[in-house]
Amino acid sequence: MAGPALVDTQIDDGERIIKQLDEDGFDVDSAFWIFNPDKEKWVFVIATSLVAQIGPKKSYDRLRSSLDKLPESIKSQMLEMSLVKREDFIVTLLKKALKTDPGISRIRFTGNVINGTLIEDALIYRLGGTPERVRS
Repeated sequence: MAGPALVDTQIDDGERIIKQLDEDGFDVDSAFWIFNPDKEKWVFVIATSLVAQIGPKKSYDRLRSSLDKLPESIKSQMLEMSLVKREDFIVTLLKKALKTDPGISRIRFTGNVINGTLIEDALIYRLGGTPERVRS
């Protein structure tokens, strides 16, 4: 069953969020929109080492600090955002099928099965790399 479309503003906002996080030194190992068919909505996923290092709450606090520098319309994406560990199941699964450079890509990944798991739809910006200028 087809769900709601991922619109251009969401795609552009996702890219702006990643750029701001990179600028602020926030480790963005992987970032993508993925359609959740159970909830019939798109979720913006950021995989970061921070979740394992400092915990989810402090990671979201750091994320919020970066998002506060962006327009209100972009900050509203927080409602559809999920911070996960680099080793998250979906992140690991996507990394088996794709690899991006450390910059920002826009790869549409639709209707693919990886190790028996259907990825109904995803828009991938980055899988497995933080730009050198951000690394400490």
